[in-house]
Amino acid sequence: MEGFAHVYAARVNHHGLQRCIELEGCKGEVGVDFECAEYRQTASSYYECNGYRLPTHAEFQYAIRAGTKTAFYSGPFEPPSDDCIEVPHLNDTAWYCINSENQTHPVMKKAPNPWGLYDMMGNVMEYVGSNPDLFEIRPRPVTDPFSELSQEGVFGMFGGPYFGWPSLLRSANQSGASDVTRLPRDKSMGSALGFRLVRTLTDDEAARW
Repeated sequence: MEGFAHVYAARVNHHGLQRCIELEGCKGEVGVDFECAEYRQTASSYYECNGYRLPTHAEFQYAIRAGTKTAFYSGPFEPPSDDCIEVPHLNDTAWYCINSENQTHPVMKKAPNPWGLYDMMGNVMEYVGSNPDLFEIRPRPVTDPFSELSQEGVFGMFGGPYFGWPSLLRSANQSGASDVTRLPRDKSMGSALGFRLVRTLTDDEAARW
């Protein structure tokens, strides 16, 4: 899945946008047995690439929170629990262990977060371009954290799956790093993995936003 994300990003970058990741020594069919021997980051900072790419760990957390400070962007988590319990406001915003019927669902069937982003929690876990185990987010201002792509083949997964209990869907949840040489081949997890692409805006684009 992570390899497919980079292939897909390369295909949508054909309108003059930079490829953020170069894949080398690839073989097999995308979606079946595709794998690459190596990959490399094309810019010294992941944020300097203007093409579509996987978000960093920090970008995903920024996007999922959408300016909120509660446990979920839809509300608080009271009382906290690691069990499969019902959280009423999650029923309106996420597919999780209570309401998913143990399967994924089409996107945009639940309410979006305050920035209009759908399915940021629940339904499928989403790959990010950095390994959260190598970094620590501290309560202080940080500029462009995690600017280097994970070189260990280990990428974070966030947002929680359709069978996840509520604590896995929290905006602050950092549990989830997968070895991409192993996990995508686990058939029991394949349907619970996904991705979304982001890109860095140029100064001109940001001024017009």
